[in-house]
Amino acid sequence: FTVPWVRAAFCDWLRQMRGCSDAILCNSATTESELRAYAVRQGWTLPPTGNFRLGGDPLPNLQQPVRASLQALAASEPGFYATVGSIEPKKNHAMLVDAFEQLWARGHTLPLVVAGRCTAECALVIARMKKLAAQGRPLFLVSDANDSEIAFLYRHARALVLPSLFEGFGLPLVEARTQGCAVFASDIPSFRELADAGVRLFDRRDTQHLAELLAAHATGALVLARAPMLPFTWQQSAQQCLDQIRHLLRDGIVAP
Repeated sequence: FTVPWVRAAFCDWLRQMRGCSDAILCNSATTESELRAYAVRQGWTLPPTGNFRLGGDPLPNLQQPVRASLQALAASEPGFYATVGSIEPKKNHAMLVDAFEQLWARGHTLPLVVAGRCTAECALVIARMKKLAAQGRPLFLVSDANDSEIAFLYRHARALVLPSLFEGFGLPLVEARTQGCAVFASDIPSFRELADAGVRLFDRRDTQHLAELLAAHATGALVLARAPMLPFTWQQSAQQCLDQIRHLLRDGIVAP
């Protein structure tokens, strides 16, 4: 999912980090599992490893302006679906656009808001989204969303859609669910680790299945829990991180 030099630099960093660390702490059980599997393939012996969960504080009522186009979408029928995250290869935006094109071809008028920083690696899919918008399709690309607008999307979207091919954690899923937003997410280990009753997993390569799920959700045939996920705050995350460090380094090595 990255250019070759990034992969080479990261693999070299990982090799050096392994050799000079007393322990390795990962940002999810999925990441720890991937690390250990990679070490086996490389023939490495790892120091003790562990993991802790990243935090997601309840979003405050921010005072930044929310652009009029988003407010209009929230006030209109049939509402809108959204995805949040930088537009890069692993996020699988092309599959998401394919699914919505299927829906629009069937006569559905469901709007899609794509909020995320554009990257050069996805120039073709970005150009495709802009062309669809120019042709009158209900697709809204927001590459400069502020914090208030991201919170607005979580609070007003019919659901968040996350078709990622791979993630180490999944912060938008957690942020959305703590706001009571339903989530459709690809069936990958990190999302399975976080999913609750408000999350519906789907095959990250089955465009037709995703389109069918969204159509069923839009018509009320498929209902996902809207009750918010209990927040796991950054303070709790920090405490879990410290507890893991103490455990991995045998109590007493790290000052309290």
